[in-house]
Amino acid sequence: MKKVDFDNEFKNPGSEYRSIPFWAWNDELDTDEIRRQIREMKSCGIGGFFIHSRDGLETEYLSDKWFECVSAAVDEAKKNGMFSWLYDEDRWPSGTCGGSITATDKNSCKGLTLEVYFSVPEKIEGNVLALYKTKVYEMEIYSLERIRYAEGLILSDEEALLIARLEVSGKSEWFNNSAPPDNLSFDTVSDFINNTHKKYKKAVGSEFGVTIPGIFTDEPSLADRHASFNPNRSWIPWTEEFEKYFFEKRGYDVLDMIPYFYFNGEKSEKIRHDYWRTVSERFKEAYSVQIGDWCRENNLLFTGHFLQEDKLGLSCRVNGSVMPHYAAEDIQAIDMLTERAEEYITVKQCSSVSNQLGHGIVLSEMYGCTGWDFSFEGQKWVGDWQYALGVNQRCQHLALYSLRGCRKRDYPPSINCNTSWWKEYKTVEDYFARLSYMLRCGEPIRTVLVVHPMTTVWSRLGCSPYGNPKRNQERDIPKLNELGDTFNSLVKNLCNKHYDCDLGDEVIISEYGSCSDDKFVIGKCEYNTVIMPFCENLLSETYTKVMEFMENGGTVLGLAPFPRLIEGEVSEKLSLLINHHNFVKLFSENELINYLDKNVKREVSIIYENDKEEENILYQLRYDGNGYILFLSNNDRESAHEVNIKLDVLENLEQNNLYVYSLNLLTGTLTSCDFKYAKGRVCFDEYMQGCQSSMFYITNKYVECGSRDVQIWNAEDNRIKTEEIPVEYIAYEADTKNILALDMCRYCMDEKWSENIDVWKAQKEIRENLEMRQIYHNGLEQRYRWVNTRHKNDGKDVWLEFEFKSLTGVDDAELVIERLECFKIELDGKIIDNNSVGCFLDKSFKCIQLPKITEGVHKLRLQCNYTNDMELECCYILGDFGVCANREIIKKPESISLGDITGQGYFHYCGGIAYKFKCCLPELPNKEIYLISKDFDGVSSSAVINGREIKIPWKEAGDCGCRKVFT
Repeated sequence: MKKVDFDNEFKNPGSEYRSIPFWAWNDELDTDEIRRQIREMKSCGIGGFFIHSRDGLETEYLSDKWFECVSAAVDEAKKNGMFSWLYDEDRWPSGTCGGSITATDKNSCKGLTLEVYFSVPEKIEGNVLALYKTKVYEMEIYSLERIRYAEGLILSDEEALLIARLEVSGKSEWFNNSAPPDNLSFDTVSDFINNTHKKYKKAVGSEFGVTIPGIFTDEPSLADRHASFNPNRSWIPWTEEFEKYFFEKRGYDVLDMIPYFYFNGEKSEKIRHDYWRTVSERFKEAYSVQIGDWCRENNLLFTGHFLQEDKLGLSCRVNGSVMPHYAAEDIQAIDMLTERAEEYITVKQCSSVSNQLGHGIVLSEMYGCTGWDFSFEGQKWVGDWQYALGVNQRCQHLALYSLRGCRKRDYPPSINCNTSWWKEYKTVEDYFARLSYMLRCGEPIRTVLVVHPMTTVWSRLGCSPYGNPKRNQERDIPKLNELGDTFNSLVKNLCNKHYDCDLGDEVIISEYGSCSDDKFVIGKCEYNTVIMPFCENLLSETYTKVMEFMENGGTVLGLAPFPRLIEGEVSEKLSLLINHHNFVKLFSENELINYLDKNVKREVSIIYENDKEEENILYQLRYDGNGYILFLSNNDRESAHEVNIKLDVLENLEQNNLYVYSLNLLTGTLTSCDFKYAKGRVCFDEYMQGCQSSMFYITNKYVECGSRDVQIWNAEDNRIKTEEIPVEYIAYEADTKNILALDMCRYCMDEKWSENIDVWKAQKEIRENLEMRQIYHNGLEQRYRWVNTRHKNDGKDVWLEFEFKSLTGVDDAELVIERLECFKIELDGKIIDNNSVGCFLDKSFKCIQLPKITEGVHKLRLQCNYTNDMELECCYILGDFGVCANREIIKKPESISLGDITGQGYFHYCGGIAYKFKCCLPELPNKEIYLISKDFDGVSSSAVINGREIKIPWKEAGDCGCRKVFT
């Protein structure tokens, strides 16, 4: 059990606690640029990176040049005390080696298809596995007879012929014109390891377990959205040996009953349960166990996340079950896209397995799709929420190697040195490094277990026999996703009411579960209370262990509907379970919460008026052998909450010698807190601003530090307002040149000029005319496969013309352009020297000097001999000027007001603004002076007072981090 070290590790956490972003290698790679970006990451407190092949890559994946770049990255990471993690695929999902191992049918995704005929076809084609004569009506099946031949078969008006075939998925551009992988095949996954993992071992294996801690697998699945089969035939995951494997596991021939999987009938629940259980087992053994075993044999940690973790129906469709896969990993991982905090089960599924198996690290791939305006506060809000639920390692999505061309549109933001706020980022990294450190010390305290209803999903999930529509719209999936939403709502309610819980997967319970007196045990965790929600089906092992738990005096809270099936079949012995005197029948979430309030002790209460639990504040409680770590997160971004915190779990401490310390995660400092001790509880107050987090340590150990007052910042406090800073006509300074974006143009081919259109549309039309593949969006065949191949229409003379208006003269303006070397440039008919004078934000954004811009309308023309590898993008004019809302250059404003800058001459500006104030304060002997910053809408801010800079990365830090500016 790791114990807290305040003097060293908390103040200055090492690289192992710092973020490891997906570093998107998405262009022609250069070893010098790779090393430079690593040093940039180090300067901002980042601990390492995942080498992640991404859209736009022009260096061939897994080529000699690729491994030369990997070796350079590992070497530079080692020099800088960082970690270079591997990623196992070209883009995602994992399993194809960039399509190279799925180019033939052997390793390609396979499906069992079912086709319904109401008359016998003249010829039956394909790899037929089984034939059936049946009576069906729409989705119902009334009789089933498996037959050997269809020749001579006569069907009555009520009968149909069913044909089950083994088929191979079609190919997809996304997999570089290969098929998705057959992840149920041991041989396919072995080929994947041989062609990926072993190649990395050959190139950089000496650093496995040293500079290279492990490898990430990303969204492997059994039903990729790019898989394609006959649209008139429904398909489910299959592999060559599945029939034999199923018989070994379940004891009967799966093909005898498979039509009941598609249609609804008396045996449907049984075959659906058994099919998905077997698929889940096979996928785990063939993929996760095989890769995990190889990694551990070769000193690598195995990590990664699985597809559709948040949707029970869709998760079953593509994985069978997610949680059993986590048991095969060394570091459990999830992804969490967009700026939201709703997927409680996604986090809890993962953190529960990590807790139960004692693995200690829970990684989250976060921030994808949040957009270019994503703020530091957004990072904190999303991160704090996940950390309260059990995450303790950030993996940012993405750090883009290059912003050239379509790469800048690859699920932004880019969390790398090609952003305007990069120099401020270390504050965020230090905050989360300290938080990660604290939440890896000790072990979490959770005494409530919620049984996961995935086996119930197994028994319900079939698919239409008349063809599969889009994956998430298949017949049974929407309703089962609704069950997932209900389950997520329950877990959210428990967490918000401060009954922190783990989830119990029945497969994991069958392997790691037991009873110890009146405790329900999974691996290293003991639970006092078991909640069984919506579990209509149970595995036999779950039934046996739950019955033993209740016989030993444990309480099970059943939330209707109650169990009626054991492994897909109706079982009378379940009446013994639901009628047991320790089985409590409940029929709503409110009933469940009311029962818990009356009968189950909370480890932590966070209460406001009238002793109500403050639902906006989440917590995580841990014990490290010396004391209790308590992390609080206010999930309300806008409102403050004044609360009283009560801790009930202190049996490991001497009650007469207690200390409570507040830990400042921004500064790495401690202060002592006032508290009360009564009736076995430690109680203290906290005032939490919107989006604020707080960290406390309760111990018997004395730590030398200052004292802390709980400041309540509101309009009625008794502080003296000495100076109110004006909000209008403020002197300011921009930290970079202003920008005019040129995103509309005309183009000319064969002396014919187009209308004025968006640049991306111009490129689309140019490539259509030249019969070149489209490249204005991502998601197509990787560029390294075709970009260096000459096209028959390469060299076509193409002109672009941009028009802009200036209402003032501008000296020293610059033009920013991508692929500068490809263009001849004219301004108002005069050729401009295209020698680069530097870069703007990204190395691919080259700058050239423009002649003086005079008042009036100007025409900028770019001429190139267009080639297949080119990407036409917007241009930008940089300079010391203003830009009005009409997108015209104006004189630079002498002063601006606090608030939106886009209407004050900075319409396209993406840099920082420094507002400058002078304040005259009265003499206040022995009084503290405070700076209270108001709301701001930007990525980050800071205050510089008499030369001393104070970082304000998020709004609440303006009140909580800027106290005691000077005395």
